Amino acid sequence: MSGFNEVYYVACGNSYEEQMRLSINKKSDGYFFYGEIAKEGEPIFFEPSFQERNKKLGIASVKTDVMFDGPSFVVNNNIKKELDKYDLHGIQLCPAIVIESTGWDEGYWYLNIYQYLDCWDKDKSITRPLKAGRDIEDTKVLKYHLDKSVLNKIPENNRMIFKMGGGFYSHIFIHEKLVTYFLKNNITGIRFFKVSDFEEGMQI
Repeated sequence: MSGFNEVYYVACGNSYEEQMRLSINKKSDGYFFYGEIAKEGEPIFFEPSFQERNKKLGIASVKTDVMFDGPSFVVNNNIKKELDKYDLHGIQLCPAIVIESTGWDEGYWYLNIYQYLDCWDKDKSITRPLKAGRDIEDTKVLKYHLDKSVLNKIPENNRMIFKMGGGFYSHIFIHEKLVTYFLKNNITGIRFFKVSDFEEGMQI
């Protein structure tokens, strides 16, 4: 088994309803998009998702150290300082402001992951068969086996966090050094599944 399957983890948000999820606020509508953000340094505005639904159901969303918005997540200032120790390729750390009914929280940073890394072994990973005429990007990887021939070419310092490319799912992968930091400091709002143990669907 590849050693990389033991040192990388699939990251996802908590599954309980009270976990605050984020959506882009209208203040950043039209400015926030998939890809590199040209106006780096300007804040991106978010708001809690499912506000009307949660209000009807009496669910009070809980803010956490990490909060997911769909394509990526925001982190608090302490985590941002830890990430600054690494030269993360294809990632921008952008100021994030969460707008709530009680006011604005400016203590977050958004990880804009604008480059994907296709590093799953096409022979050893378990996939769902493609339908006729579909592209390789439509492959559903059910169990990943990371490709050491790809990862060995990239300095570890540059691949501490990456978003998987080359398939239907775009999971975020995090190196065990950062996972250790998250766990040691009791960071809330994020879960980790070791690649060697992870099967698609476990994160739900």
